[in-house]
Amino acid sequence: MSRQIAGLESQLGYALFLRQARGLRLTEEGREWALRVQQVFGLINEAMEQIGGRREVLQLKASTCVMRWLLPRVLQWQRERPDRT
Repeated sequence: MSRQIAGLESQLGYALFLRQARGLRLTEEGREWALRVQQVFGLINEAMEQIGGRREVLQLKASTCVMRWLLPRVLQWQRERPDRT
């Protein structure tokens, strides 16, 4: 995760976090950037709700070990909530 943050900071050209001995703290730019990203995700969520992000079929692509963990839980969820399938 730290490499991804460093890569993003490199791409943006400024630091998003102040690195401290006890963790991280957002810089002013980081706070502004986080606010904008939250707004964008909010707009995406609104669009999904308004336009209809519901599909008849959900397609998942995952490794075999992930599917072995996920599939029983999805099937259980379907059994417990037949009105949502």
